[in-house]
Amino acid sequence: MERAIGMLSRITEHAERNDRPVHWCAQLFMLLAASPFFIGAGLSISSGLGRLADVTLLVSLIWVGCRFGGWLIAGLLSLLPVRLPFRLIGSGIALHVAVTVILQQTEVSAAGAATLAGTSLLAGYLAGSGCWLLIHGRGFRPAIIGYAGTGAASFLLFFAWMFGDAAYAVISADGPETAKAGAPAANEADPSAFGPWRVQTFTYGSGVDPYRSEYAEEAAVRTGTVDGSALIDDWGWSRSWLWDADPTALPLNGRVWMPYGGPDEGPYPLVLIMHGNHQMADYSDEGYAYLGELLASRGYLAVSVDANFLNHSTWEGNLGDNGQNIAVRAWLLLQHLREIDSLSQTSGNPFSGKADMERIALIGHSRGGQAAVLAAGFDDFFAGERHADIRIGYDFGIDAVIALAPTDFPVDDRSVPAANVHYLLLQGSNDADVTNYSGDRQFGRVSYDSGLDRFFVKASLYIGGANHGQFNDDWERRDVAYPTAWLLNGNQLLSGEEQRQIAKVYVSAFLDTALRGSDRYLPMFRDYRHALDWLPDTLFISRYADSRFVPLADFEDAFHLLSGRNPVTVDVLGSGRWQELELSNRYGDSRHNHVAQLEWTGDEATVAIGVPQGVLPGDIREAEALGIALADLSAEEGELEVVIELETRDGEVFRTDLDDLAPVPGPVETCFLKPFPGDLLEETVKGGELETSRETVLQSYYLSFDGDGPAEEEPADGPAGHPDASWRSDEGGPAPEWDAPVDIGEIRITVEKEGGGTVLIDDIGLYLAE
Repeated sequence: MERAIGMLSRITEHAERNDRPVHWCAQLFMLLAASPFFIGAGLSISSGLGRLADVTLLVSLIWVGCRFGGWLIAGLLSLLPVRLPFRLIGSGIALHVAVTVILQQTEVSAAGAATLAGTSLLAGYLAGSGCWLLIHGRGFRPAIIGYAGTGAASFLLFFAWMFGDAAYAVISADGPETAKAGAPAANEADPSAFGPWRVQTFTYGSGVDPYRSEYAEEAAVRTGTVDGSALIDDWGWSRSWLWDADPTALPLNGRVWMPYGGPDEGPYPLVLIMHGNHQMADYSDEGYAYLGELLASRGYLAVSVDANFLNHSTWEGNLGDNGQNIAVRAWLLLQHLREIDSLSQTSGNPFSGKADMERIALIGHSRGGQAAVLAAGFDDFFAGERHADIRIGYDFGIDAVIALAPTDFPVDDRSVPAANVHYLLLQGSNDADVTNYSGDRQFGRVSYDSGLDRFFVKASLYIGGANHGQFNDDWERRDVAYPTAWLLNGNQLLSGEEQRQIAKVYVSAFLDTALRGSDRYLPMFRDYRHALDWLPDTLFISRYADSRFVPLADFEDAFHLLSGRNPVTVDVLGSGRWQELELSNRYGDSRHNHVAQLEWTGDEATVAIGVPQGVLPGDIREAEALGIALADLSAEEGELEVVIELETRDGEVFRTDLDDLAPVPGPVETCFLKPFPGDLLEETVKGGELETSRETVLQSYYLSFDGDGPAEEEPADGPAGHPDASWRSDEGGPAPEWDAPVDIGEIRITVEKEGGGTVLIDDIGLYLAE
């Protein structure tokens, strides 16, 4: 033992012999350069011990590991017959390996991680050695000053690049102000303004949570547990340790915002909110208080469901595969509905008589958004005999689903459908988590049966500058884990307050439409410009359809260009070339939606759709609007003009143009990552998934047959007025009210742009009158 210790001492002495004080200073700055990556690694985990403990313990372990590794490498290198600063080299290698491994664990490839680690450590070395030479060098010689200045500048520039946009470059500095609960709103039509009810906040829980007293001894209502073992097969030790629960006894925990002291005392429409996947010990259910408080003030009973025990574990990863995880979340939502239903029918608790189980909406974020869709048709989806043990056995009649940046994973090897339900989708252009706009596929799968005696709406809003995390007040910009999150381009992002303002406006307005049957906000879903007074200044693209829409040309299933779907026919006039194609996302993968692409080389082209008699159901005689969706793919600059003509069987022609409506959108370009030489980040972060890319998004147009030009005064009980479609006859006068859609013989769509262009066309059809 003594001989071994003596040998190690001699190796250490030899390793240090060639290191000068300048090298010690350089080592210090290299450690400072690596420290943010160590701290980021601590922020990216959630062990259950608390954020401070996570960061402190992990940084300490990494630092000790680097010191020991540096010492060991230096000792081995000292055996070489050369004179080198072995301790400096050993320390640099150990730090480089540590930073590289940390970046690789947060979705940066080996090449990118090694380059970033080397860049930061080189900046640290230059700054440290330059600082020492400047202080201890003999005189302020130009060479020393230049070297020290270069080192300091490289160090500062690297970290300015890393953290320079941490506070965001907000698109609009001041968001709309809202009144507080119980106070009169400045604009009563503003759906994000607090309503007349006061808000009571409390929690309910199963009492088994060992770390959160609000779900244990402080819970206002004690709930039971539920057996989810039929859906969960890989519950690990870390979940049992952190939650004191297992699949046979999952807790039912929720945060409640309940109205009181307003125009009525209930029962209130019930709204459940399901969060998405995140670190399970970094609790996610608290992040929707901004919605809960607003909705309760406007007369909704809002609940944020705790599903943190289904989230990602630092120790064991995700629970189940993606589809199974979605199914468990959907099942849990229904268990909460069943529990609230029981409590509402029982006296002696805060829920007693307060929940209107005939008016239910589910809001979900990320995986929670997909789970909400599945929950709306859970038993129908799992109707097969092999799923008998997971079905709920009760139809809650869920009226509406609101999905915030949802996923769209296969569940049970199938896509999740949705029928006869109100559906709202919000998606950000800068979502660095769900980057492929998967909610658009779900939007296309929402369908309505013919002959319904109820009115249903589906709508979507694509939001420029919105990311994934800021729909949750606690997730903020963490679309990827730290330290990689610091590589994201924050200059394109909305602030968190602005993004949540958009969510408040659209969620509140949509619930009034879906659960209260109000039509005051329908204009803003048909045309987002009606809501601009309440929204930050950014890009919006919206889609709309409702249960009264009859498609004439949607280019799906058996639709064939030039022959259409019997009996509708399609023809192209002018210099246009017409082809059907499958709409793809920014990576070229299918969005499960077929569209028509029209290219033309002259100044204009026309698509003519023949509508033979008898296309519409025989008992339907009136229509209220024409619908169409468009996107402009023209590479050339210039203004696109769109003119639509309707010709009756009697030869009368009526036309409108889109000049006064929302502009036809071009592809939306998103730069997810900060610039780095050689596009290194774009090629290496998340396997290239975050490279600068363009997303094609269709804009819907609702061309009302009752429209007669710009709106008059702003309506007192609805959103601000904007110009609508203005139909004109051949003689130039306004078109009469359309009372016989079966008289329409042909629909012509003319696109005009000097020198030609390319547009996508989809969902041409009629909205039938009630």
